[in-house]
Amino acid sequence: MAIQFQCPSCRQPIEVDDEWAAQPVACPYCQKTVTAPETSTFLPQAPRGVASPLAADALPAEPAAGAAEQGLGAEVYTPVRSDANPLALWALISSFAAVACFVVYIVLVGPYLTSIGAETATPQEVQNRLLSDMQQGKLPDAMFAAGVAVMLGLALWVLSIILGVIALRKPTRRGMSIAALVLSGGMLLMLCFGAVSGLAGG
Repeated sequence: MAIQFQCPSCRQPIEVDDEWAAQPVACPYCQKTVTAPETSTFLPQAPRGVASPLAADALPAEPAAGAAEQGLGAEVYTPVRSDANPLALWALISSFAAVACFVVYIVLVGPYLTSIGAETATPQEVQNRLLSDMQQGKLPDAMFAAGVAVMLGLALWVLSIILGVIALRKPTRRGMSIAALVLSGGMLLMLCFGAVSGLAGG
């Protein structure tokens, strides 16, 4: 048998199953947590909303839009679920940001490599020239900025993989998670290809 009472916060008539007597419940109108009485304290034949019990593993339900204001009687509720999967979005953003950092790195390093004739030099000669310029303080400021960009890009790349794997376990926005992982995997292949090309050239 249902227990009928007025919400002490918004004064709306509500009811709850008798098994929730003296238990905390959520008002369907104002969403405030109230304690249901042990017996009915409100008996008029006015339409009543049904309060949602506060279970330990569930959030309070929320009323259908506009139903309380229009006086449509018993309410229909949809449980509030946190299924937006924001980690998938952050994984994709991190992967794009990592790509942007590597592009900035290439743009900043390009002029310096051209100035030292890296196109015709061996990787060992380029490395020696780079070390020599660093020791003599002749390294352009752009190269330091490029170093920061590549370190930030690596950090974002690792972050995108971690977030993508975690977000992939949720059913929502799974395509976004897969896109982030594919983009991160493509970056890894590019890095590996560049490293193999450098070794082969050496």
